[in-house]
Amino acid sequence: MRTMKVRCFLFRAYVTLSYSNDVGELEYKKYYLSTSTSKTSTEPIISPLAIDTIFDIASFSLSLSEYNKNKTFWNGFWVVADGAAVVFPGVPAVSGVKRMIEGSTSVLKPSLAKGVRKYSALQNISAPSNYKGSGWERHHIFEKRFASKLGTTSGKMLAIFIPKYNYHYQITQRMSKKIPWYEAPFKTKTQIIQAHIDAYGELWAESGFADEYWEFLYKFSKYKQYD
Repeated sequence: MRTMKVRCFLFRAYVTLSYSNDVGELEYKKYYLSTSTSKTSTEPIISPLAIDTIFDIASFSLSLSEYNKNKTFWNGFWVVADGAAVVFPGVPAVSGVKRMIEGSTSVLKPSLAKGVRKYSALQNISAPSNYKGSGWERHHIFEKRFASKLGTTSGKMLAIFIPKYNYHYQITQRMSKKIPWYEAPFKTKTQIIQAHIDAYGELWAESGFADEYWEFLYKFSKYKQYD
């Protein structure tokens, strides 16, 4: 029997990524790409080995092809893209966020340009440009009054920038009706989380399912990640 020798080569390249940590400090990490080629008498065949992204550490991943399509769009974001979704360090991907961002002109896009971060970290981040003359506030995605019930602290809870008037007022008023202060001590963790999901979902529905900001917070809250 005649045998054919196949030579396999492993190529390793890397990129250096800069990103902000939980306290807003810039950090750098090196991530590797790996591909393999098999050479016979024909042209080399290149196929991905293990990964097909620049980096893939936990939920922090970026599609090289997606980034290259529109570098100017993504360069302004602390968030990074993974296909059709956007993910954050330590935060699950939210389906369709890329589409939501591209459709947003005044609220979601500038908010996510600053990122979803722990509240203590977001306090060290400057707010987006003024929104309709009324500014922005830092919003706990799950209300800080429930921190102890959720087994965490206000500073550790995930937060996002929100327009000071209208948007923040709407969710605050909605949650005060969902769980009045006098009922809060008797609510379970499951009931508290579900109340937030319902509140964001209702606000999105009341916008005619047209407001990308409420859509994002509704879908984000469904992952039930509060810190």
